[in-house]
Amino acid sequence: MKVLHLTQNMQLNVDDAQERDFAQWQIDIGHGWHTNESDDVTLPESFKCTENTVQSLIDTIYPGIGLLPHPDDHYFSECTILSSRKCHAIGVGLKLVLYIKTQ
Repeated sequence: MKVLHLTQNMQLNVDDAQERDFAQWQIDIGHGWHTNESDDVTLPESFKCTENTVQSLIDTIYPGIGLLPHPDDHYFSECTILSSRKCHAIGVGLKLVLYIKTQ
């Protein structure tokens, strides 16, 4: 058996400054930075949607998703909405499916 060690994040595009900055922000969060005294995480303005709604989140992550023709399946592997709770992920997923079907 041979033990292999991960030495590089293969999913991180180190040539993209925005991805590099996001990865550094995540590392900082892991160190307890960017939080207040209640441990609430402070998001940079560039991470925030225009409104505090699920629809605004969908429109931000999937711009033009309501337009025809719908994008191919590969599009959804490039843009993903993550949630820390399964119930929230299911709710967002259902709203996204309903939004696509009604357009």
